[in-house]
Amino acid sequence: MTKNNFESKKAGVFLVAGILLLASGCGKHPAPPKDEILTDKERELADWFLKAEEGVPRKLTNDIVGFTRMIECNLDNRDPNPTNWTANVTAEYINHVGGIDRTNPPYKFYFWTQKNYRNGKWVVETNIMAMIDFGKKFKNDMKAIEEGK
Repeated sequence: MTKNNFESKKAGVFLVAGILLLASGCGKHPAPPKDEILTDKERELADWFLKAEEGVPRKLTNDIVGFTRMIECNLDNRDPNPTNWTANVTAEYINHVGGIDRTNPPYKFYFWTQKNYRNGKWVVETNIMAMIDFGKKFKNDMKAIEEGK
């Protein structure tokens, strides 16, 4: 058998296999069960949650001098009002003598909407920004000082 003949048979086998897979329904996705269909508000909250998760690591690089890595991030999104969401982060940074220390800055989230003109139409977009909760941080720092830590 020549090489060209072998390649053409190989291509034919793949073609037949592909046709059979398509005919058998491979690639067709069944409709999700009714309990998995999200309402518009649930979809919007899920989108905001993903944006909030992405926003914390970006802010850490600016908020912590010498930031090296995020150990843990617990985002509390139990409240249906996203302005009440919080995040507690454990992050490592390089201290002033070159060693590694950990810090636990508390974060809160700010949301705002704005209209942007894109592709010939106005689009309303929600923006999310994570910021250190300085009120909570101050209380935590004062408590640590009182406990002698």
